[in-house]
Amino acid sequence: MVTMARSSNDRLHKWVDEWMKILQPSAVHWCDGSQEEYDRLCGELVASGTFTKLDDAKRPNSYWAHSDPGDVARVEDRTFICSEKQIDAGPNNNWRSPAEMRKELTALYTGAMRGRTMYVVPFSMGPLGSNIAHIGVQLTDSAYVAVSMRIMTRMGQGALDVLADGDWVPCVHSVGAPLAAGQKDVAWPCNPDNKYIAGAFPSACGKTNLAMLVPTVKGWKVETIGDDICWMKFGADGRLYAINPEAGFFGVAPNTGWKTNPNAMATLHANCLFTNTALTSDGDVWWEGMSDEPPARATDWKNNAWTPETDTPAAHPNARFTAPASQCPAIAPEW
Repeated sequence: MVTMARSSNDRLHKWVDEWMKILQPSAVHWCDGSQEEYDRLCGELVASGTFTKLDDAKRPNSYWAHSDPGDVARVEDRTFICSEKQIDAGPNNNWRSPAEMRKELTALYTGAMRGRTMYVVPFSMGPLGSNIAHIGVQLTDSAYVAVSMRIMTRMGQGALDVLADGDWVPCVHSVGAPLAAGQKDVAWPCNPDNKYIAGAFPSACGKTNLAMLVPTVKGWKVETIGDDICWMKFGADGRLYAINPEAGFFGVAPNTGWKTNPNAMATLHANCLFTNTALTSDGDVWWEGMSDEPPARATDWKNNAWTPETDTPAAHPNARFTAPASQCPAIAPEW
């Protein structure tokens, strides 16, 4: 669905159409800057959980929002001046050639707005019609940006009227979080700065515990992609890509417990295979380190009767569990 703009600027329409093909939004809305539009978008942001309306008696027509912890400020080392000559960027700024940056951004923007609405936001920096002011047009898939632009600039149809067939400053922005069919959105969609860890470690050294780590530092989040194998390959674009080729976990059971790896224990609630662990008398499994108290009676991994007084371990030191990765509470969406 595309709402039509009241603009006769053919170059503007062509520019928007070109970016529609790259960004691939599900809908396009040309912002008119009206109060009705502002109220509607704010209402949608309330419904999505992005905004909370404040008490009208205390602060009329105002809203509270909180961002993703990873999306709170401009990232300076990813801010570039893309002038033709590097010297024109100044001594304290990052520089990239326009051609190089355009190629990189086009790749990043391709399909970036799938499942979302693209807002076409015409605006004036400076009073409408001023000979000092400049007209710009912002493309964004963030309703938060659209309503913010209405407050921060002279935004809407008035800017298009002043623009007429003239030139404008083109601006493109995306939250960087396209939605697949049926995928649930989040209150503050963004593309946070994720760090991925891969390493070569020996058997039974704690790979699974590391992969399923529960952070104790406030504000940190750990997600699991895999605990064993990582395939890394360079793509045609020169970037390094990686996958976990496995669909499950084949982990060492002994010393895996609620204290050492609660995510692993939660993963093992169903649909699992347990090899060379102990079998308890009530039809469950057990291994050393699983709990503080051992079972009163069990069958050990050699199929012999076992009690806490037995001199040998109930489970083999390399006893294993085989579990679907999809059951892990910390499994990453990328998996």
